[in-house]
Amino acid sequence: MWGIDPAYDLVDLGKLLSKAEKYHELRLKQQDLHLIIDLDQNTFFYTDEEIVSIALNNILSNAIKFSPKETTIRIMVKIIDKTLILKITDQE
Repeated sequence: MWGIDPAYDLVDLGKLLSKAEKYHELRLKQQDLHLIIDLDQNTFFYTDEEIVSIALNNILSNAIKFSPKETTIRIMVKIIDKTLILKITDQE
């Protein structure tokens, strides 16, 4: 049977978001979009870094694709009661 075998490690979400921003930098500039990343300092959590990176890049790609020019995409990350909350809004 096919499946994903996740490899859980302590991951720095800020680092992953910075990589995603850099990866999409050209498309953001081409569409005159602004990306704001709002996260608490030292946002670490246990996860599979590759899977989360793929998911973040897909979500950000869709936000860029469907946002009108000269708008803002905002990524907000909070940890409340040991729960990580990730909120992405576009067309601000």
